[in-house]
Amino acid sequence: MNTEVLQMSADRDRRRTIRCACCGTEGQHRGYGWIIPCYARWVYHGRPEGGPPPVGATPRKPNAFRGRKRVDVCVRNHSREGLAPGAACPECATEHSRRHEVARRQARRAAFFDRHVGHDTGERSNGIVFCRTCRRGDISVDKDAVRRVLDGDPPGRLSVAERELVVVELRRRGLTYQEIGDRFGCSPGAAWRIASRVDARQENLQLIQRRDPDKPAPVPWDERHAGHDTIVRASGTRCCRSCWRGDYDVDEVAVQRAVDGDPPARLSIAERQLALLEMQRLGLTYDQIGARLRCTPEAAAVALARANANASASRSDTYDHVDVEAILMEIGSGLT
Repeated sequence: MNTEVLQMSADRDRRRTIRCACCGTEGQHRGYGWIIPCYARWVYHGRPEGGPPPVGATPRKPNAFRGRKRVDVCVRNHSREGLAPGAACPECATEHSRRHEVARRQARRAAFFDRHVGHDTGERSNGIVFCRTCRRGDISVDKDAVRRVLDGDPPGRLSVAERELVVVELRRRGLTYQEIGDRFGCSPGAAWRIASRVDARQENLQLIQRRDPDKPAPVPWDERHAGHDTIVRASGTRCCRSCWRGDYDVDEVAVQRAVDGDPPARLSIAERQLALLEMQRLGLTYDQIGARLRCTPEAAAVALARANANASASRSDTYDHVDVEAILMEIGSGLT
């Protein structure tokens, strides 16, 4: 906003009333013996030396809708009720934008398939297309890509696992972080952070093994799920249908093992709730429940309170989750 306008607005309350030397009308003094409208007219016309032009010399702004008729419908028979003459029809504007959006979407789709000719492409339920060849998960490893980086010819994109393998191998060969950055196409700080992350992970594994020497070393994913029904998601991550179970799946053997103090590696939410309710029925304390489920007494208390709440809610008709009370009565004889 103009500084002169701001100052005029701030000084408006302190102005005295005068008779204008230009038009002879009484009003607030603005300057040179003129009232505010005459002074504004003088500024609009470029401050002529003869003073403000007479009243009515300023031309009126042209009316953009002058001469246009008010119609009830537009050319596409859309209602124009409440619209000014000449105003754009909102429904026509929506159709226009939708038609151009469809054309842009088709152009992007055609450009995508031109860019990924011969690749393994797919389409999601929402119509978005993706390329499995170019998009890989963070844990995916391509040995050819790792070998290219070691030779100084890195591909366009590397996964997190490939990046860590390259940095570890180059550090084993005795290269500095500056040389790794030059070979790897990144800064020395980025190479140092990747190496530090790998070292920290190895230290954590060693610390866990020192605390629990009887605990076996982690088994690689391929060996752990050998012979299982495995798939690769669109994001590149791997999934095992044989091992993965939903939160409301119940395995009576897993519940029995948890109650006996030998819980499996993973319990679903429903199985944990069943085991907690059964151990509460047996009169075990939070310390004993935590020892059997291999968790802290506080975590056992929180999980048991949630299980009791879900068990009480399962009695209502609006509860859609697992009916823990019915399952307890069904397998109660096997748990005791």
